[in-house]
Amino acid sequence: MEYLNIEQYTTLNETLESYTNVYLKNSFYGEHLKFFLDKIYEIGNSGIERIPIDLENLDYISINEGTKLICEYLRNLNPKYEKDFMEKLTNGTIDFIAVDTLSDAIRKTKFRPVVCEETYDDAENNLSSKRNNFQSIDIGMNKTSYISIITLLHEYMHSIFNKNSDGTVSNDTDNDLCEFFAIYFENNFINYLVSKGTCTDDFDIYKMLRFNSVINTINGIFTCQTILLYYKQLCHVIDDYTIEKILKENPIINPENIYDICYSVNSIESFLPDYTYFLGIPLAHCFSSMKDREITERLLSMSGKLDKYTVPQVFHAIGSSVVEIESVDFGNIMSNIKSELIEDKTLKN
Repeated sequence: MEYLNIEQYTTLNETLESYTNVYLKNSFYGEHLKFFLDKIYEIGNSGIERIPIDLENLDYISINEGTKLICEYLRNLNPKYEKDFMEKLTNGTIDFIAVDTLSDAIRKTKFRPVVCEETYDDAENNLSSKRNNFQSIDIGMNKTSYISIITLLHEYMHSIFNKNSDGTVSNDTDNDLCEFFAIYFENNFINYLVSKGTCTDDFDIYKMLRFNSVINTINGIFTCQTILLYYKQLCHVIDDYTIEKILKENPIINPENIYDICYSVNSIESFLPDYTYFLGIPLAHCFSSMKDREITERLLSMSGKLDKYTVPQVFHAIGSSVVEIESVDFGNIMSNIKSELIEDKTLKN
């Protein structure tokens, strides 16, 4: 059976080759595609599904109250971070701008993170390749949800660990673990607020959104991309024979969808950096649930120095019981996250 014609196979193979050699040359993802496939199946076979979320009744505070909470938290980490945060608010690195469209946000944005006053139209998907250049958050000037405040803290943490002032990453470990660091500290921020007596369902909703994003990732194109990249690496070429091998060894793929899967990754722009969230969310939960101040301090000590570490070395440097990333049970972690969230939701109801 012929799945693609010669021209389509040529385009697909050239795209996979370019992406591997240009973007994944020294990355943990590029070097450990089998690891990611195993973790995808680990989570997929654990039987967990998305959690239904109600976003209708969020708790709101003023943007001033929200920034004060961030300042308190950063001061608790180290007063220098509070000072840095306030400087970024003052000099426009973190800016409050009103935008109507995605292109408008990109045009007005110098650095990330950026907080948008109004919701913009996200229909301009032709600009997806530029999204890593900025981050926008829907915040009202009079009131905003705790979810937006946590997101603002998340984006600020990127600015601590990114080495370049324009928000870009400068080495592979920085890129591989960028979401791990930011999500660890957003969880740490939530734990800090809870310890102060702040009570809101928004915290659980935020974690549910994170949980669902992992499930969406393994049910989406990320899985297909990882499979194609792995088999290209393994077999050197994607052709009818390789696709038959993929279908035989990966029952999660529907044979009727193989054409769409291959066709959907026929350009560099079609690749998504979802692996950073797939890696970051379970690992961040694993470490932040330990509520160990030493882990927090060791992670902070790596800011601006990630070019000195490989991904496994980061976890060795933390010095926790989780030192071998390959041995981490992602499926069990995701199941535990869901159990905790569902139990918490039940208790509150």
